[in-house]
Amino acid sequence: SGLALQRLGRAEEALEDFEQAFVVLGEDTEVAFRDVSGLGMGEDASDAIWAGLDPILQTEVNEREVEHLARASYAYLRFGDLTSDAARLWLRYGRPATVRAFGRADLRTEFWDYGQGPDVTLSRPATSDERSFTPEGEAYVEELSGVFPHWYGARARPLYSLPAQAVRFRGLEPGTADIEVQLDVPPALETFESDSLDIGLFLLAADGSALSATTRRIAGDNVRLRTAAGPDVAGVVVELYNARTHEAAALRMPAFRGTEVGDDPRVSDLWLVEAAATEEREVSRNDRWLRPLPRPDVIDDEEVGLFFELYDLPVDEGRFYRIAVELVSEASGEVVALPYRPSGQELFGTEWTRSTSGYPGGSTEYVTVDLSAAQPGVYELRVTAELASGETVSTSLSGVRLRVARDEADEDRRGVGLMSGLEMY
Repeated sequence: SGLALQRLGRAEEALEDFEQAFVVLGEDTEVAFRDVSGLGMGEDASDAIWAGLDPILQTEVNEREVEHLARASYAYLRFGDLTSDAARLWLRYGRPATVRAFGRADLRTEFWDYGQGPDVTLSRPATSDERSFTPEGEAYVEELSGVFPHWYGARARPLYSLPAQAVRFRGLEPGTADIEVQLDVPPALETFESDSLDIGLFLLAADGSALSATTRRIAGDNVRLRTAAGPDVAGVVVELYNARTHEAAALRMPAFRGTEVGDDPRVSDLWLVEAAATEEREVSRNDRWLRPLPRPDVIDDEEVGLFFELYDLPVDEGRFYRIAVELVSEASGEVVALPYRPSGQELFGTEWTRSTSGYPGGSTEYVTVDLSAAQPGVYELRVTAELASGETVSTSLSGVRLRVARDEADEDRRGVGLMSGLEMY
């Protein structure tokens, strides 16, 4: 019953049935079902172990833990135990996408294909239902133990990737960060007009446990969130959840740009915003005219705005730095310099010299970038600041897909071909 309920996406009811079954089956059976030593997670299935694997934080249950109990139930019923090679493989990676059998009449080889996951071979004698790893399969599974010890397939309760732009700035206090999140609600999460969605913002410790949780019911398609992360925060999770369909979309990211929790970066993430005409030299991320785009890989205009902050700049001498904006082809590595216009300037150029501003030891920049000459392809959008000392700091966005539709009858006001549209594909 618990297994069936889990497959239907009813994880809360499934967990209740599993717990009732353990009362009947006894403590030894419950210990065996809850054992996670084969997943590379230690000997005990403590709450702390599962906390870091909870896929949907807004629900009352840990779907990953319930799926483990469902996998154990299936392996117990199908293979007769939880210790055979087939059972252990099922516990680690769940149901294969496809199983193919081939070989001799007396000895068959089964190929368990997990799609985007691993592919493992097992042998099965014709007179037995017992499956054992082939030598190659056993070596492969052992090799995976350190790099891909287990997998959550999310078959029963769908979890989608949440398209959103999340940007990390340095906080006012050492070792802290300010985080901005902008998103549009995916239409797939609202299957009926009467559906309402909950949004959750979670700050996580290094072990995956939630340090804080903020949830609310949202109205409208455009959402902007702000949060501050202290030195004890390792990760940030933003979730949209449809309680009627049990579907969720989530964005998970480290809280800091630095390599270690609490590191202070020299530059913020690159904030993609709508192009805007501003004459102000001094800009701030709190300016009302800044309108962040809901995702960092969608650009639907010939011009786009970029906002970023620089930190720890010289304050006494060498207060100048030079900025370059580039597109880097992810296919060929070719670098193309893009013309841009800093805030307060009227002309476009590929290189500008700027002075520190905004606050002591730092500077804020908003630039309008001309993308009209961009060729179709996948790019990294990169901004580099060269300091007077010769040091360079950079910030970038990867995986930006551009497709340019050109009209040869038009001419660009800056002397390059004018395109009639720019969109993602």
